[in-house]
Formats: sequence, C-alpha cells, structure tokens
Amino acid sequence: MENGEKSQSDIQKHKQLLNQRKAIQQKLDNATQLLQDLRKAQHERLSANPPPHLALVRPPSSAEHELGECSQNCLNVVWMSMKVEMFKYLCFEIC
Repeated sequence: MENGEKSQSDIQKHKQLLNQRKAIQQKLDNATQLLQDLRKAQHERLSANPPPHLALVRPPSSAEHELGECSQNCLNVVWMSMKVEMFKYLCFEIC
C-alpha cells in the first residue's frame, strides 16, 4: 500500500510539474508576441526614409517603450519561474 501511495504522490508531483511547464510556456508565448510587436514597431519607425540630419530621427514612441518594458518584465517572470521549477525538480529528484 505504501508503494501505491508513493506512486500516487509521484503522479501528483508530475502533474504539478506539467502544469508549471504549461504556465511557463504560456508566459514565453506572451513574451514572444510582445517581442514580435516591438520588432514590427521598430522596423516601421526605422525603415522610414531618413531625415536630412540624424539628429532628427524619430525617437521611439511611447508604445515602443511600453512594449519593451512589458517584454522585459515577461522575460524576467519567465526566468524566475524557470529557476523555481528547476529548484523544485532538483528537490523532487533528491528527496
């Protein structure tokens, strides 16, 4: 019976790891979309005909700034989530 309980516990832990991985993947997908939006906005701005003097190049818009900040924040959250998952995985394997 103890062996059955242990395998049930292992199954539960495995399901938790899978759910965490799915959550991390979703965050990565969101960060990827934000980065693609940022790339598109930057491409549109930087591929315009250049002004007569480089000092007149249009600066990043507030939307570009927001996309950049959101992308960075998403990537930071993903990075921290991955660290937590790795720590939990190592503890699961050792314990």
